[in-house]
Amino acid sequence: KGMKSIEKIRDLEAAWQVPPEKPDDEEKPREKPVFVTKPEPFTTIEGDCARFCCRVTGFPRPRVMWLINGHTVVNGMRYRLTYDGMWHLDIPKTRQYDHGKIEVVARNSSGETRVETTLTVNSRGDDYRGVLKNSPRRILGTKEYRKPEWVTHMEELQSQLKAATSTPTFIQEITDVRCQELESATFEAVYAGTPTPDIIWYHNDKIIRNTKNVKVTIKENRTSVRILKVREEDAGTYVCKATSEVGLAVSKAILHYSGLTSEERQEVEIRQAHEEMEKIRLEQTKLIKKKSEKKKGQLVLTDRDSVQQEEQQIMESTSQFVETSESARASMKFDIQESVEVSAVASSKKVADNVTF
Repeated sequence: KGMKSIEKIRDLEAAWQVPPEKPDDEEKPREKPVFVTKPEPFTTIEGDCARFCCRVTGFPRPRVMWLINGHTVVNGMRYRLTYDGMWHLDIPKTRQYDHGKIEVVARNSSGETRVETTLTVNSRGDDYRGVLKNSPRRILGTKEYRKPEWVTHMEELQSQLKAATSTPTFIQEITDVRCQELESATFEAVYAGTPTPDIIWYHNDKIIRNTKNVKVTIKENRTSVRILKVREEDAGTYVCKATSEVGLAVSKAILHYSGLTSEERQEVEIRQAHEEMEKIRLEQTKLIKKKSEKKKGQLVLTDRDSVQQEEQQIMESTSQFVETSESARASMKFDIQESVEVSAVASSKKVADNVTF
């Protein structure tokens, strides 16, 4: 492990291109690196060469590092780094993974400067490697494979689910609000998406939660944040995020706040206090009306219960009369059983008369 880390350090050191020092360098004032000539975008075909060059000034003489798509370039067979008064990066044979961002970092003891450009690598028209790689291979000596029905059924269901899903969107986005101190403010949005997205509200990058002064509501496809009495700390940026498995939608708005003088604030507080008292009085009258209506309903129910009880007593008397008539019929069956027993005793007496002494 120790040897590998040492090798990595050597590679990084090798990536920095260091220009040759001149004897009169010690007399110059220190300057941060500056790119006099910047590398320009380059377009090529895969397999062809590409070249970037730049010129950097600064004191002490800056070191230069090249990066391709965030990866440090090391001088070798694939990439060649040279300096002849200008810094050069040569790629003799470009590949598709070279396509992207090219960065140049110049650094000395006074500071660091970096610039970037792009390398576009187009594929060849006669390159069939991608076609051959992605073409299906036919296996000889085996029977044709058919997917089971449950596999095809699952694939159909998955395709239907994908077709049914949709990314979250805001049909109606939240808009900026301007209000004075102690006034109410409301942000409202209408959203859509399948599956139904989760809604989260933020104020200055902090999640909004329900309090006495702030109310968050989410109903069907509508959501809102209502601030009952706006204070100075309520001003700022409000964000509504709709997130689901399919994607994310964001809507932003700003609450602009203007304060009041002490006299204006006192007048507003007195007016709001009167409004609150009026609301409480109306609620109390509604409660009294509801209680009186409940009492009337209970009286009507008690009258109905008494009538039903009288009817039930009449039914009980008739059922007792039916039971007495059925018991009288059962006594007649008992008389027939007694006559059978008497005939059996008479037969035993006749046998006794035939005996001779």
